[in-house]
Amino acid sequence: MSLPERKQRIAASFGAAADGYERAAVLQRHAARRLAERVFDLPLPSRFRVLEVGAGTGLLTRLLLDRLGGREWVVTDLSEEMLKVCRQSLGPASNLTFRRMDGEKPDVDGPFDLIVSNLAFQWFDDLEGALARLATLLAPGGHLAFTTMARDSAREWRRAHACLGLHCGTPVYPALRELQAAWPAGGEGRFEDEHFVRHYHGARAFVRSLKRTGAMVASDDHRPLSPASFRRLLRELDLRGNLAVTYHLAYGVFTKDGEVS
Repeated sequence: MSLPERKQRIAASFGAAADGYERAAVLQRHAARRLAERVFDLPLPSRFRVLEVGAGTGLLTRLLLDRLGGREWVVTDLSEEMLKVCRQSLGPASNLTFRRMDGEKPDVDGPFDLIVSNLAFQWFDDLEGALARLATLLAPGGHLAFTTMARDSAREWRRAHACLGLHCGTPVYPALRELQAAWPAGGEGRFEDEHFVRHYHGARAFVRSLKRTGAMVASDDHRPLSPASFRRLLRELDLRGNLAVTYHLAYGVFTKDGEVS
C-alpha cells in the first residue's frame, strides 16, 4: 500500500510504539470504554458485519467482540506492527479478518452494519471527505461510531508554547460545531464531547506518554524546537508542579437513512 509521506510517518510512529502501547494508553482505554457504551445501545441486525478503522492493539475490538459477537469483523490499521499485536491479543477466530488500510481512503467492500474507530480520525487530512466515503460503505440503517480529538485538547501544552513565543506542533483540532458540520448527507449524526484531564508527574512524563502511544507526529508546518527551546518549555511546565493535560474528546454517531434488514 502506497502512502503519502505524512501517513508514512504516522504509521512508523505507531508501529514503533506497538509492543508497549497498552501500558501507556490511559486516554485511549478510557475513550474506548465510553465509545463502547454508545455502541451497545445501537440497534443491529442479528448477523451484522463490522469494519474497524485504526484498531491499534485491539482495545476497542476486545470490548465490542466480548459483548456483541457478530458475523464478520474486518479489523484494519495503518500500521502492520499494530495489526500484529492486535491479532495476537484477539487470538484465532473465524469471523475476524485483519487488513492494513488507510481509513481515510477505505479499500474494502461494504456494506457494513457498523463502522467503529477509536482515536484515529484526528490523523485524517480530510475528515469531511473521509466521513462521506465511510458512509457509502454502510448498509441502510447502519451506524458509524467513533471518537476523535476536539479543539480544547492539550490546551496546557499550547499555552506553555505561547508563553515562550514558541510554535506548537500539536495539530489544531476542530471545534465541536465544525465536527457537527462535517456529517455527510443521507443520514443523521450527532456529537457529544467530554473533557478528560490526565495528570502527569512533570512535563517529561507527558512527552514520554506521547512517545509510548505513538502520538508524536507534529503538524506539517511545524519545525522542531531547538534543544535549548525544548528545555525552556519543559521548565515552564514543571514550574507548575504536576502537569494536568486536558483531552477534549468528541464521540460521534452517524446513522444512515434506511431500514435495518
